[in-house]
Amino acid sequence: TNDLDRSLHENNRTSGKVMEELNFSGQMETLGPILEFGFKYSNFQFISLQMIGSAASTLSLTGSSDLNLVLIVNGSEDMRNNFPASLVDRKATEIKVLAITKNKIDESNEYSVREVVTEARVPVLKLTCGSLDIDISVNQIHGILNTALLRRYTEMDSRVRQLILAVKYWAKRRGVSNPRNSTLTSYAWTILTIHFLQNVS
Repeated sequence: TNDLDRSLHENNRTSGKVMEELNFSGQMETLGPILEFGFKYSNFQFISLQMIGSAASTLSLTGSSDLNLVLIVNGSEDMRNNFPASLVDRKATEIKVLAITKNKIDESNEYSVREVVTEARVPVLKLTCGSLDIDISVNQIHGILNTALLRRYTEMDSRVRQLILAVKYWAKRRGVSNPRNSTLTSYAWTILTIHFLQNVS
């Protein structure tokens, strides 16, 4: 318990400092114009770049240095400004968008492209900027909405954030928060905690 208390206190004390040092907002301000110009002469229209995940929802544990971004674009005119309805076609289109993104970022000296993950259910472009890992996906609206919802939960009562961080810390320490080891994701532990709070008297 003392170990947990110390960890949560340290997390609260340093979370703002960590985000400031990693300069998440600065990364958004840098990447946004790069991508907007990159799509200027393509069949896609750049709309915005949104931050999602635990950093955006204020639910990240200290030491987390991942930045998850969603690139919002519209399709070309022949697609009626929308992505294809078919999941297969939609994924293929997302991969095309990430290819354009990669080519533009390759021209920048600030970022290094690690890989483009195309086999996953959600294609992702993985970058690094110094010690910061950045993942970019395309038109993942559910991720944006989920992040906004989680942040709203934490704003309703400060104890929500404290309990979620405690559960995530517990799961991480016990090695049950890594899907590669057939355990739950950090996001799943967050949802389970919220479900508990919604049902406890």
